[in-house]
Amino acid sequence: GYGALQVRQRGLPTAPDAAIYAPTDHEKPTVGRADGADYVLFVVPAGKYDVQTRAAGRVTWHRDIEVPLDRTRLWFVP
Repeated sequence: GYGALQVRQRGLPTAPDAAIYAPTDHEKPTVGRADGADYVLFVVPAGKYDVQTRAAGRVTWHRDIEVPLDRTRLWFVP
């Protein structure tokens, strides 16, 4: 079963620079991303993932983000 993760930046009208990784493999993103006007969407097998964001040249890892089965989770970059 699959789920989706929609990533947004609170208060900003642009899509975040984000990638999704398996928790055990940070070498290559799990899947490509689909960009909307102000969001990024990932469709992956349900489970926990690590999300990498980049802003102003700074890389941040957000660990154990749950992607629910048969649902879309909306997640805002902190």
